[in-house]
Formats: sequence, structure tokens, C-alpha cells
Amino acid sequence: GVKYDAADVRAAQRVCSALGAAVPHPLPRQEGGAPGEGAVLEAIHALRRVELPEAARVGGAATLPQLSARLLAARYDVSSLTALELLRWDYKQGERVDGVAAAGLRFGIAAICETLPALLNRSGGSRGLEEAMAAAAARRG
Repeated sequence: GVKYDAADVRAAQRVCSALGAAVPHPLPRQEGGAPGEGAVLEAIHALRRVELPEAARVGGAATLPQLSARLLAARYDVSSLTALELLRWDYKQGERVDGVAAAGLRFGIAAICETLPALLNRSGGSRGLEEAMAAAAARRG
């Protein structure tokens, strides 16, 4: 099957148009049916070759696939975050509601995709990490 459908392609074409890029192979609006798989695939391949205007070239990306790769890489770049910011970045919290002894117990976890030595280095050592963890816990109450 096709990973993207006609609605996805039309949305990408509207983005290209809003950026001022030429939109090759626009999918026509069809009454009573969607464009065929061949037309969708042709439009997808054409979109991958669209040259972005200078104003839309984030990180030097000249095409939509390059732009997508740059934005995805930036999303996961945590190199500028402090230990405290990392602890808060992807934090999930829950509460135990069943059981007699632990009812009402709140717990949390931070998903940090970094080795312990790297996190300790970022924190300035074990004391710095302990301080960051205490600060994160204090903010949560």
C-alpha cells in the first residue's frame, strides 16, 4: 500500500504553495472518488524534488526531504539542555490508586536518552545531578 494518501499529498502541496514553491503534479479534486494510487505516487515523487525558496531553507535544506531530516534531527538534539531541563523534557507522572499501603503514592520518570557518564558530565558530577534531581522534584511538589 501507499504510506501517504491523497489528503497528505494535498496538504504538502498547500505547504509548498504557501512557501512560494512551484507545485508540480497537483492532485485534482475529484467528485465521488479519490485519485488513483499512481497519481498519488507521482505527486509524492514530484514533491520530493521541489526546490524550496531561500526563505524556507532551514538549516540549508533545499528540498522537503532535507527539511524533514533537519527538523527531525533538531527535535532530538538535546545538547544545549541542562540536566534539570533534561529531567523535565520528557517527564511522565502517575499515581498509585489501588492498594492499601501505597494508595496515593505519586511517582515520576524522566526518559533521558543519554549514558550515565554523559549525564554526570553534563551535571558537573554526581553532586550536580543530585541537585538537579532535587530541583526537579521540588518543582513537582
